[in-house]
Amino acid sequence: MAGDNTARLSLAASGAFCPTLAGVASPSIFDLISPMALTLADVGRIANLSRLEFSADESEALLAQLNGFFGIVEQMSAVDTAGVEPLYTPLSAIQDVQLRLRDDAVTESNQREANQRSAPAVEAGLFLVPKVIE
Repeated sequence: MAGDNTARLSLAASGAFCPTLAGVASPSIFDLISPMALTLADVGRIANLSRLEFSADESEALLAQLNGFFGIVEQMSAVDTAGVEPLYTPLSAIQDVQLRLRDDAVTESNQREANQRSAPAVEAGLFLVPKVIE
């Protein structure tokens, strides 16, 4: 089984599973088996912590989905991203997009006193609130 996973990971690293990189269709995420796969006991613990209750069939389906998710994460981790600039928007991958950022400058005056006029209690410029923890 470990050799099979190694082969799949090397395929993932080559871009064979990534349609945007290799131009081929991706297999189902459920086709990948993660070496760090969860077990039904793990799903039970997660469900308990989440205060959820699943039937046996639902637990099996959730196990496949979670392990598929971890398989995708492993595929993405296997891709060499050295020298790849991060995208601040997906559009920047296909066209030149200029960020429309404003200058970082103060545009409003201090309105603290005006904002605190309606407060029931203020001291030294701070809102006073009732003590809630003994």
